[in-house]
Amino acid sequence: MKQYRGSRKHVLDWVEQPAFQDQLFELLRPVVCTRDGRDVYMPISTNEPAEARLESFGPRAFPEYEVEWRALNRWWLANGGNTPNWDIAVRANVEGTPGLILVEAKANCPELRNGPKKPFKLSQEQVQRMSVPEQEISKRRSLENNITIDAALSEVTEALRSEFPTIILGRTSDYQLSNRIAFTWKVASLGIPVVLLYLGFIGDDTFGDKKLIDGNHWKREIEEHLKTIGSPDILGRRIDTGNADMWMLVKPREVLECSPPATPRA
Repeated sequence: MKQYRGSRKHVLDWVEQPAFQDQLFELLRPVVCTRDGRDVYMPISTNEPAEARLESFGPRAFPEYEVEWRALNRWWLANGGNTPNWDIAVRANVEGTPGLILVEAKANCPELRNGPKKPFKLSQEQVQRMSVPEQEISKRRSLENNITIDAALSEVTEALRSEFPTIILGRTSDYQLSNRIAFTWKVASLGIPVVLLYLGFIGDDTFGDKKLIDGNHWKREIEEHLKTIGSPDILGRRIDTGNADMWMLVKPREVLECSPPATPRA
């Protein structure tokens, strides 16, 4: 069995616990979340570790929004491809309405710092396998996807600026943070309430001075991180998207077990 480290390990350790969902809902307070009877979530366990992508998880969790899920992929990508992976995705009742909980998890400070979107680059294997025209087509499709992503991030930035005047989501600041907030807003604007949880797994001593020490340390890290998009005041606020509400929360959780040491590269 594959040995996981950091937030990936701690997510899989947690979702295997019988009380996982109830513990998650308690963590989300004051937003009131409860089971809705369907028990739809990802990942499932170390044997089923796949992370959720909304273009595939969404239709399973909310089949009645099939058209909207297809549109979500086109909203983000001009030429298809993968939308962001979520560490945890759960269907639940959110404030009494069927909704979605999306979790971005970290277990150490470096995991939080992702920076700009990486520029397009073919792998050595692709360069050897693809003809020059094929390489040019791949490059063009990537550039077109970036244009679509920029438009989506601009749309959400403008929508949020009525409450958060200094916010700016983009590919060149912290891309992961920007796309997490953008997808949360977009799904809520479809009529599904969404809680975006930035979850800090604290106390993983394997990471030494890079570990998350406690809840206060994690909250400070997130507040500092939010300055990269100009909006540390977004935390804990009920945000009306026009069709449903969204929230961004930051919460800590003790690790169940520390990560294994890193395996030296051969």
